[in-house]
Amino acid sequence: MSTRTEPSDVGAPPEHRRPWGWIAACIVLVLAVAGVAIWAFSLQSDLDNQKDETAQAQQAAEQAQEEAKKANDAVSALAAQIDQIGQSVDAAGDDLAQAGDTARQNAQQAVSGLKGQVAGLKDRLAQAGSDNAEATPTPTAGDATSTPSPEATTPTPAATETTTTPDAAEATSTP
Repeated sequence: MSTRTEPSDVGAPPEHRRPWGWIAACIVLVLAVAGVAIWAFSLQSDLDNQKDETAQAQQAAEQAQEEAKKANDAVSALAAQIDQIGQSVDAAGDDLAQAGDTARQNAQQAVSGLKGQVAGLKDRLAQAGSDNAEATPTPTAGDATSTPSPEATTPTPAATETTTTPDAAEATSTP
């Protein structure tokens, strides 16, 4: 008897087949996750660059504001100096006008005083001349050979002085 022993399929585990569908799905899922991770890192890099650019722009704006404030302060200080110079010029002009008016008044008063003194001297000379004419005898024909008196040859101050008018004094004393 020949017995043949054949393996029995009874207690053997069934053949194991690989699930290619699940493997493909997992590979696709891993690739999708990798793509999302790469996209997230790229997005984070772009966001960091944007934040850096924003910070630089803010610093530049703050610096520009500080420079603008300094420029405005300088302009304000310059405007104040210009106003002060303008006021000084106005005050100097007023002082000069006042000084000119004062000088004109002083000159007019001096001229008036001199006119008064000249008139007084003229009066004295006229009085002295009339007193002298009364005291001296009238010359006769026999007295013609006598020497002339020193008073007759000496010019009087009234004859040599020239009088000035207030108009002439004002023309020479105006600033």
